[in-house]
Amino acid sequence: MPPFSLATYLTSIEGLIMIQYAMSTVVALLLFSFSPLVLQGQEIVLSEYYNIQDVTLEWTEIVIVKDDLNAVGWMITDANTGQVVRQGGPRFNDIPLWRHLRAGTIIVLWHRSLPVTVTLDTNAADGFMEMSARDVRFFTTNYFAPPSDLADMNIADGGDVLEILRADSSHVHALGHMKPAGPAYVAIGSPKVNFDSGNVGAGRSNRVTGRTLTAYGADITKDSAVGGFNDSRGLPNRFDLARTNAGVANINHWFWRDTREPQWSASPVVTIVSRTAQKHVIEWTPIVDTYQQDSTTGYVILRDTLNFASFPANGIRDGQMISKGARIGSALVLDVRPSATGNRYSDSLNLLCGGSYTYRVYGYRYRQDDQLSITDDTTARGRQYNELRFAQSALVTKPNPTKPSIQASRLEFCFGDTVALTTSVVADRYDWTLNGAPLAVGGTTRVIVREPGTYRLMITADGGCSAISDPITITTLPAIDVDISPRGVQTICSTDSVVLSTSTIAPTYEWLRDGVLIGGATNKSYTARTPGDYQVRIASAQGCPGISSLVKVRIPDVRFRFSPTSLDFGVLGQCKSDTTLTIELLNDGAVPVTLTSSSFPPGFALVFPAPGFVVPAGTRQTLRVLFTPATAGVSSGTATFTVLPCNQQSTFTVRGERTQVSAALDRAQVNYGIFSACPTSDIRTDSTFRITNAGTSAITVRVPRVDPPFYLLTSFPSNGLVVLPGEALPVKIQYRPLGADLDRGVIQQIAFPFTSIACSDTLRAQLQAASYAPRFTVDPTTIDVGIVLSCALTLDTVITVTNTTAVPLTVTNIVGTGLAMIGTPVVVAPQSSKSVSVQITPVSAGGAFTLSGQVQGQPCGLSAPFTVDGQVIAPTYQLEKSAVDFGQSSLCGSVQSITVPVYVVAKGLSGLRSRVEDFTISAPFTTDLVLRSTLTDTLRFNVTFNPTTVGTYSGVLTMSLGPCLNALTLTLSAEVLASGR
Repeated sequence: MPPFSLATYLTSIEGLIMIQYAMSTVVALLLFSFSPLVLQGQEIVLSEYYNIQDVTLEWTEIVIVKDDLNAVGWMITDANTGQVVRQGGPRFNDIPLWRHLRAGTIIVLWHRSLPVTVTLDTNAADGFMEMSARDVRFFTTNYFAPPSDLADMNIADGGDVLEILRADSSHVHALGHMKPAGPAYVAIGSPKVNFDSGNVGAGRSNRVTGRTLTAYGADITKDSAVGGFNDSRGLPNRFDLARTNAGVANINHWFWRDTREPQWSASPVVTIVSRTAQKHVIEWTPIVDTYQQDSTTGYVILRDTLNFASFPANGIRDGQMISKGARIGSALVLDVRPSATGNRYSDSLNLLCGGSYTYRVYGYRYRQDDQLSITDDTTARGRQYNELRFAQSALVTKPNPTKPSIQASRLEFCFGDTVALTTSVVADRYDWTLNGAPLAVGGTTRVIVREPGTYRLMITADGGCSAISDPITITTLPAIDVDISPRGVQTICSTDSVVLSTSTIAPTYEWLRDGVLIGGATNKSYTARTPGDYQVRIASAQGCPGISSLVKVRIPDVRFRFSPTSLDFGVLGQCKSDTTLTIELLNDGAVPVTLTSSSFPPGFALVFPAPGFVVPAGTRQTLRVLFTPATAGVSSGTATFTVLPCNQQSTFTVRGERTQVSAALDRAQVNYGIFSACPTSDIRTDSTFRITNAGTSAITVRVPRVDPPFYLLTSFPSNGLVVLPGEALPVKIQYRPLGADLDRGVIQQIAFPFTSIACSDTLRAQLQAASYAPRFTVDPTTIDVGIVLSCALTLDTVITVTNTTAVPLTVTNIVGTGLAMIGTPVVVAPQSSKSVSVQITPVSAGGAFTLSGQVQGQPCGLSAPFTVDGQVIAPTYQLEKSAVDFGQSSLCGSVQSITVPVYVVAKGLSGLRSRVEDFTISAPFTTDLVLRSTLTDTLRFNVTFNPTTVGTYSGVLTMSLGPCLNALTLTLSAEVLASGR
């Protein structure tokens, strides 16, 4: 053997190949030494690549496996011939298109520019895109070998491998062809696939044809990968041409379809949230959609009335588009909606009671394919559904419930009583109505009602369907109107009272205050002394209570005070005889107050305003007070003011001092009093002031100034009157009101100017008086006593007399035919009311009547008219027959009783009901007459003869009928003979 020669070895072709292979293996092992050798989850797989001599016609197809994948920075690279060294390829740019890739997205990358015959498709909404790997808008070419246009993504016939790398250069997936595998392939970790062949010739593709993702990690294989003709760019990978021509079906579309369809977040089910007759609300297990913003994923919602028993096997098919409102077999498509709208749906479309419904929900991903007009399910393109794993509800039935019936505890009731309405029907919901409006009390199978009217019940059964009952009408028994007098609001003082009465005839009376029965108050009248809302209640002949309207008795809230609570007038010297201060009266009560009088200690008097002024509630009035002492020294005391209503009083204190007196009046004020001014009144009253000279020299008093209704009766010369020391001058002033002064109060200041050697001053005093014209009103002015029985013609009532003035008056009499005042004269204080009792005796023997009367009072001969209306009835009763003869009967064996009907006819009741107050019947006769049974015109009852022995029988039935206790007698007779056998 010749010696070894490296040069000889290198000149041989085989040696060159072996050296190249050995060196490439070392380089490949160095380049791929950091690739993981364990199987990782493939977020993307290389599905197919196409090899041809012209690199511009080569392409690679990838499938996104992980949903919502961010592929920014990821890249695809190939190797050189023989799977030796990485060459390079496109790196995904940082653009929105690559940040949220959806599972099942198919991307076809042309290795160079996009052929003119191919449409650029960059819209991921249909799950398919096709573009150039050299399009700088989407990719940046990354080189591992020296840059060359032919270096990267140029498939070698004799062997090549394409690899997907993450942004950190870690391995994702690889697909290659070569036999045996080259060093670059060997150095790549799993998952990877290598078609076990040394050549994929021009015009052929290398592709994975398996059914599941496992096929994409099959490594060296000829089962899961195919290299040859029959490529399928953008479609599921086909077997080799021979097997396809032999009819072997493509199975790779199952992997594509499984990958493209959405996944449920849990075992899918549809639940019913709520249901009514008009609406079902359903909710289902949500599908997993981590990027709802792209609206690629959603739901198809179906409803079927046959529980999907006849739903077509291919009713939901991948690739087809389903529209809202479409029919699939007997199922209706309720909606097709993106997942962003949520996993709850409200169905109100033509839901019919008596029907049954089932709901089914499918998930979908992607829209209609942009490139393919027809997308069969085996194309795995366009919209994909999880058609074999859907969510479905249980059967929802909507039965029509049985019409309910209502039972009432009674059909007639007295106003204020209650009636129980019940039903025995079982339902989910009960809606009671009164006259078509919902009952406020609600209820279930039983409600308590208080109002008359027509009631119905609507029940709602499971499923929301309803049924309504027949109406039931509840009526109230009549209750007569109850009169009460006086009416409205009656104001009394805390020490006063008001008499309330009714003229309505009844067997019993009950008085109520604020809805509570007053113990012991059972008469036709009641004297109210405490505030409250009063009513009188009676029992009518029907047994139903009648109740009057409210009379509101009120005690006025009278409260007033002064601010400040004291006045200090200070010190006056010898030549200053008087001074004034002001004080405020504050009305803290709830009613206006009228000042009627005031009183002051000596030396003090009210200047302004005149008595009779009104201070509204919540307001104040300024008063001016005079201090004019008659002697030297300190003057003090309490001023007292009296107001109406109720003569309430309040006080304040006064104080003043005078050091020396030259002249003085004996008093600071003359109050002539309050007078009742009649049209013919001539009021004249005098009062005298005394002016005393308390000095050491004479004083001259000039003519005082005084205005009507006050008059100066003492004569003064023009130069005045001289009063010597120690002497006094009387000055007489008369109060004589005329005209307007006959009906108002007046206060006036009188001034006495005087001079002496030491002083020139004026003495002042206050004149006060009031005259008012007395007036009163009566209520009511018309008294309707209703029905008056001829057997009880006299009845009593009350009439309210209100004194509207500031002077007291006295009700002395009530005059008029059939009318009389009960009791002694009644004094009515100023601005107050009193009840006056009236006795009424109609003069009519029967029928309607009207009595006219007058309330008379003093002073001034006051009078006010009123009328009394009513109707006198004289009820009569008559038996249809005066006697009942049962005739002859034979006593043999068991003798049948004999019954005869009897009728009582009433007349003149005018709508009132009469009542059987009492009855007796002789034995052996009996009757079914019921005590306290009532009648308005006719009463029917039976009389029965029950023979026991032979003989002649006679007896009577007597009865008493109210309200006038009319007596009726029925004679009874019968004869019993012995049997002839």
